[in-house]
Amino acid sequence: MALLVILELSAGAVLALSGGPEEGMAALGGLPWAAVVQIVGLWLLPLPLVALAYALTFDRSGIRPDDLESLRRRFGSQAGDDRGES
Repeated sequence: MALLVILELSAGAVLALSGGPEEGMAALGGLPWAAVVQIVGLWLLPLPLVALAYALTFDRSGIRPDDLESLRRRFGSQAGDDRGES
């Protein structure tokens, strides 16, 4: 939810700040404010949020040992052939 709010606010700010260059509007390194908001709000801020969400939910999205065992039972004879075992 936080990621959605950040992305929506950043996109809205980019649209609100975009326009012709105005005097005294340069923010960082001569970039206009809309570009700074786009870089920070649409890329730098969401990146750690997505990484944190992935890390926190990794166990739930990965394969569990019981799922792996059920796959081995279902495809047991074929699994050994795929690994090159005889």
